Amino acid sequence: MSFTLSHAIKVVLGLVFMSFLVLLLGCSSAMSKLDYSNIFNRKGWNHTDKVVEKLALKKGDVVVDLGAGDGYFSYVLAEEVGSAGKVYAVDISQSALDKISKNAKERNLDNIYTVLAEEADPNLPVNDINMIFMSNSYHHISDRITYFKKVSKHLAHDGRLAVLDTKEGTPFFIIPHGVHAQQIRQELAEAGYKYTVGYDFLPFNNFQLFTK
Repeated sequence: MSFTLSHAIKVVLGLVFMSFLVLLLGCSSAMSKLDYSNIFNRKGWNHTDKVVEKLALKKGDVVVDLGAGDGYFSYVLAEEVGSAGKVYAVDISQSALDKISKNAKERNLDNIYTVLAEEADPNLPVNDINMIFMSNSYHHISDRITYFKKVSKHLAHDGRLAVLDTKEGTPFFIIPHGVHAQQIRQELAEAGYKYTVGYDFLPFNNFQLFTK
C-alpha cells in the first residue's frame, strides 16, 4: 500500500513538473520581452514609456482613458498632454473614479476629469477627441461593433484609437481573458475603423492603433 501511494505521488509530481515546463516554454517569448531591471515595477513590465512614445501625443491633446480602472495610465497620459490638454478617465465603477480623482489631486494633475460610463455607453462628454486609449478593457465590452460605432462620433477627424489587450498564447494564470489582435482588427473594421499599425514589444499584450 505504501509503495502504491509513493508511486502515485511520484507520478503526480512528474505531471506537475511537465506541465510547468510546457507553460514555461510557452511563456519564453513573452518573458524575453520583460524589462528585468524593473521586473517589480509596473512601469517596467508594462513598458509604459515605450507605449506612450508610440502614442505620439502632443501637448494640448484631448485623450480618453476608456476603462481607466485604477487610473495608472490616466496619470501618465495627463502628464504627457500637459496642463493645456485633458484626460477623461472613463469607467463604470464610481468607486474607481473616486480614487482616481483623489490621486489626481494629490499628484497635482488638474487636467484629469472622471466620467461614469454605462455598460453600453461610455457617456463621453466631448467631441473632437484626439485619442481614445484602452488597456485591457476592450474584452469587457459586450456588443463591441455597436459600441465603437457610437464611440467614433466623438473622435476628431484625425482622431485615433489605441487598444492593448491580451496577446494570443498568454497563459490563463497571467491574464485569464482577452481578445486577440486579429479579432480586434476584424471587429473594429466592421465598426468603421482603419488599422494603422501594431506593436509586439509588450510581453502579454497586443498593441494596435486605429483611425476613423
